[in-house]
Amino acid sequence: MRAWVIAPDGLVENTVMLPEGSTMGLPQGYALTFTEPPAPPAPPLPVPSSVRLLRFLAGLGAYGFATPEELLAAAKFGDLPFQIEELVNQLPAELAFKARLDFAGMVDVDRDNPLIVMFAASKGLDEAATDEFFRVCDSL
Repeated sequence: MRAWVIAPDGLVENTVMLPEGSTMGLPQGYALTFTEPPAPPAPPLPVPSSVRLLRFLAGLGAYGFATPEELLAAAKFGDLPFQIEELVNQLPAELAFKARLDFAGMVDVDRDNPLIVMFAASKGLDEAATDEFFRVCDSL
């Protein structure tokens, strides 16, 4: 009967043929199973370098970073959602104007856009969490 040798990290290290019910000496931490173990988890999807604006807005809503009314105003009129507007208001006037203008004309939202990086940091998202946010946005 086919058996799977499971390493201490939970991954299949080897398969062996053994008589049913038999055991074999295994190093400490290893296990033997006669039922097929689950497949290892799939690797994470690649991080998109950009997502469509509407998908980004849907992600803001999914994460609770904006209200439906703010999202609709952003989609229809290019208005900044409140929490992003708060950040822009802290910028010098020239940079704030550029950020508002850029957002109003966005079709795609770049992962490395300085406004997006600043927003992610303000929400406590580290690099990995921001990557996951962009994966979620891309899936919406």
